[in-house]
Amino acid sequence: MALPVRMANQAFQTLVISLAAVFLASLILLDLLLLFAVVRPLRRLSTMADQISVGQMDVPELPRGRQRRNRRPGGILQPHAAQPGPRAEDARFLTASLCGPAI
Repeated sequence: MALPVRMANQAFQTLVISLAAVFLASLILLDLLLLFAVVRPLRRLSTMADQISVGQMDVPELPRGRQRRNRRPGGILQPHAAQPGPRAEDARFLTASLCGPAI
């Protein structure tokens, strides 16, 4: 009876150690992600704001973002604004072609 209990304890210990290692690795990865994606840009922005508040106006401008809306002139909704809306003739044609002639 001692052998199964020892094997179960060893399996449980391995499981707990591996779960702790995965948790620690994901915590470190999340910390690094937050550092590079949030903390460093906010720290730069705060430093620039401090310099401007003291009267130093020769602070360089903020860098442009890498978001999609900054790459496209005219914004995101421009292609949709150029398309015409549905017409009544289109709806009647689709209804007739899908359902057959109206009786």
